[in-house]
Amino acid sequence: MNGTLARLADVVAADNATDGFVLAGEGFALLGSEASHNGRDGFVLRGHRYRVERNRALANGRHGFVARGREAAIGGEAGNEAAGNGREGFRVCGQGHDVAHAVATANGGDGVRARLSDGRIAGSLTASNRGRGLRAAGHDLTLGDNQARDNGGGLDVHGARVRDDGGNHAERCRVGGACR
Repeated sequence: MNGTLARLADVVAADNATDGFVLAGEGFALLGSEASHNGRDGFVLRGHRYRVERNRALANGRHGFVARGREAAIGGEAGNEAAGNGREGFRVCGQGHDVAHAVATANGGDGVRARLSDGRIAGSLTASNRGRGLRAAGHDLTLGDNQARDNGGGLDVHGARVRDDGGNHAERCRVGGACR
């Protein structure tokens, strides 16, 4: 969907040959929806200042969530869940994104993978992913209260002006330097 969508809530996209949801635009909200057993990605999101929370991406062929653009709120207080997807649970690229309360379990790649500038990743919980729990690169990136356990790797974040707000825990934890 592309255009003037304001809000999409409580919709299920399942068993599609390609992606479950493809949304692009400015200021849209995607709430309480589920993408499961789709051939490629569960949610593909692009745009500016959109909001995505209370959604579930389950057992999709590639990624659970692919989010690109600027200044999106990905998770909010309620978070989003990605479980059992073929590659990353969350794949986020862009500027100014706020990724909060991402829950990623048993995905084939990293739980959360991000390339961000001027962004924040906070309150994520990653477990039993084949890749790292959380892997991120960028600049002016802040991380806090993220948990990674029983993944192929822990937390690995690097870049210029990466800030550890504390509360990050993993078997192997690096946020710019060793975690505090």
